[in-house]
Amino acid sequence: MGIFQGGHPSFRCNYVTTIYNEKISYLKTEEEFRDFLGTIDNLEEAMLLAHTYGYLLDNDIRGSEYRKVENGYILHLVKFHEYPIYKESVEITVNTDGFIKTKSLGIYCEGANCYQ
Repeated sequence: MGIFQGGHPSFRCNYVTTIYNEKISYLKTEEEFRDFLGTIDNLEEAMLLAHTYGYLLDNDIRGSEYRKVENGYILHLVKFHEYPIYKESVEITVNTDGFIKTKSLGIYCEGANCYQ
């Protein structure tokens, strides 16, 4: 369990601690975190939502663009694949209600160069 799982060479993940009515609780899954985000009304929330599905910002422009649209955001992020190693540019439409739609824009890096 945990949010944003991964890591090499050792496993890592995050948890979110919330306090509501003086009661402490923990968000331990990505689904709980998505529910916690609720309405997506800013870029940061759109990025966090996309991250719960494994889409990340990259240092290459093909994996690091966004624009605001009428009912949310359109993001161009990266999906990193480990076996075989490659980076895929993905267009992600994030609606304010938390619905996402994805479309592959193609592979732009393969092999060990993807780690740089």
